[in-house]
Amino acid sequence: MKKLLLLALMLLLTGCQTLSTRGYMADGKPLGNHYLPWRQRLKQLNSLSAWNASGSIAARNQIKGGWSASFNWQQQNRTNYILALFGPLGTNHIEIDGKPNNITLKTSRQTYIANNPETLLQQQVGWRLPVSNLPYWLRGLPAPYSHATHYSHDMNNHMVYLAQDGWEVRYLRYVSVNGIDVPDRILLTNPPWVAHIVIHQWQLN
Repeated sequence: MKKLLLLALMLLLTGCQTLSTRGYMADGKPLGNHYLPWRQRLKQLNSLSAWNASGSIAARNQIKGGWSASFNWQQQNRTNYILALFGPLGTNHIEIDGKPNNITLKTSRQTYIANNPETLLQQQVGWRLPVSNLPYWLRGLPAPYSHATHYSHDMNNHMVYLAQDGWEVRYLRYVSVNGIDVPDRILLTNPPWVAHIVIHQWQLN
């Protein structure tokens, strides 16, 4: 049953990805189909120290239900980031300001401080999300500070599957931004959690 649910979710995310003959997706985004040797792609993606990604996240706990939010990730440098999460029409705004050993979570009413963002988000909002790894996973990279138990690439050496820190990460689509292939459809699973990330816009500095 769990495998069927996962397959259905993947088909839902990929079902509308029709290609035109000019290498563009049906939604107008250029297809990420550039071949690079893996070491070269790793170097290229790691060179992105400041970037911005915005889109939506939908997460579901198979026992307790789920949540969804729009998000904006602003990577300021290699270590500092700001993650903004908000509901419909900007409601229920949450902001996580990440710096080494100093994580701040701000809501409309209060500010909380801790050493890691996962604890803050779980305790204060009840959401589970691997925030510490997202600066890498969003770009299609394994996080460097823990062991990836398994990963695989496609014919162009894009990461398509990654198992790390108890999460399975599946990359369902890549787009080309400024000549660099980056993911825009990602599926995360860590039972009982399943999370979909759709990136609507990338800005690479």
